[in-house]
This record gives sequence, C-alpha cells and structure tokens, in this order.
Amino acid sequence: MGKVIFGFDFLDYAPSVSVGAANAAYPVTQLANYKSRTQHCESQAATDFAVVFDFGAAKEVKGVVLVDVNFASCYLEGNSSNAWGAPAWRNPSPAGNIAIVQDIVTRRRSIFIDLRQDTFNYQFLRVFVPGQATTDGAGHFRWSTAVFLLSSGILEMSEWPDLGYLYDAPKRYSRKGYTTGGSESCELSDQIGSVEMKWGRFDKSSEADLWTLNDVGQAVPMIFYENLGNTSRVLCGEIASDLKPALIQPAYLSTATVRFEEYA
Repeated sequence: MGKVIFGFDFLDYAPSVSVGAANAAYPVTQLANYKSRTQHCESQAATDFAVVFDFGAAKEVKGVVLVDVNFASCYLEGNSSNAWGAPAWRNPSPAGNIAIVQDIVTRRRSIFIDLRQDTFNYQFLRVFVPGQATTDGAGHFRWSTAVFLLSSGILEMSEWPDLGYLYDAPKRYSRKGYTTGGSESCELSDQIGSVEMKWGRFDKSSEADLWTLNDVGQAVPMIFYENLGNTSRVLCGEIASDLKPALIQPAYLSTATVRFEEYA
C-alpha cells in the first residue's frame, strides 16, 4: 500500500491465443487497441483460456491491468519464447491464482497487478484464465477492455491528498422529467467512475509529480489505481482538470482539485 498511482506508458504488443479459442466476432486482436476501451475479447467457452502478448523483444513490465472481466481468477507467466512447457517466470510463484474481486463502487471486476518489485523482462507474457464458473453466468470469458501493460510510466504520487479524496460512480440512470405527452424520460449515464483529489499543502520537493501529470495532458488514456490494498479500485480514463500549483510558502504548493474520469 502507498500513495495513489497513475499509469500512462503502455507497451505495444501482438496478442494471440495459446490455450482455448476466441469468439471470431470478438478476437483477441481487439485487446491491442488500448486507446479504444469499447472493444473487447471473448473466449468460446469458460474452459482454460490463455492469451499471449508478444512485445517483439524483451521488455520490462511494471504492471498489468485487467478491466471489467467476468472471471474471478487468473495467473501470469513470462518467457523468452512462445513455448509454455516450463515458463521462466510466474505470478504468483510457484503456483496458485490471482484473485480478481468486484469493486463495490463501479460493480466491475478489475485488477491492478503491481510488478514494480518483480523482475519481469521477457518478450512474451501470458495471461492464463483457468476454467471456472463465470461471474455473470455467461458460457464464455469476457475481457471488456484492452489489457494495459505498463512499462516505466508509473507515477506513485509523493503526497496523499490532504484535503480530500473521493472515489465515486454516478447513478447509471437519471430522470429527465416529463414530455408534453406526460411520458417520463430518463438518461443512461456513460460515466463509469471518477476520482477527485485535493491537496492543501504539497511539498515543493515533490512538485515534479504534478508537472508529470500535466505533461501527459487531458484526453490521453491513463490508469488510476487507489493503491490502498484493494486491487480492484482501478479506473482507465483521463485527467479532466488542469493542475495549477501555486506557491503558498517557500516549501509548499497548493493545487486545485484534480479530477480523473472514466467513460464507457
């Protein structure tokens, strides 16, 4: 556990199926487009299913993010070749599965798998989903957005927002009122979740954190991870506000609210 994390440096990869089969209408190649969070992948059945991510050369991977899946466990493997009889790396090691729990706010199963303290430096990474009952009763596995594989671009903020932190999801339906004919209308929100953070005093020695976020800019895909022990507390969206730190004392800055939003 630590301070909130933003991830913004995504690795390019070529995905392929190594165990099981994908639904031809929802192929694994759609996972490579991390800038489009509306594409997804489906397996043909809820039996063992594994996807290999080929980076083209050995790469350091510092984090793996799965968003809105309908399975409750998986594990990761790494290797220098696309042969999986005896992979060189496994998480968890030496056996077992990684639990993927439902976030009580967004009602999705997502996970941030932190590999910053690990030693992954391979050309191939495999996400293995063992055969299991799906969490939504479907007869197949679903990955509802791209698989985000993070390299060096992981920023753990040096300061916790001392004036407040809000992780929220909007009401999915809102009443819009009545038409002239007396019919009630409603609107379906396409926002998945949002985060608001506010610092009253931000140590000037950590000023680079704020400017790093500004350099990434708005409308650029990013990962937000709460990093307080709940691995499901993940959003994939954009910074929705400018950070404008002002010097309030020689050693301290103050900044307006930082807002991060995810939309479907």
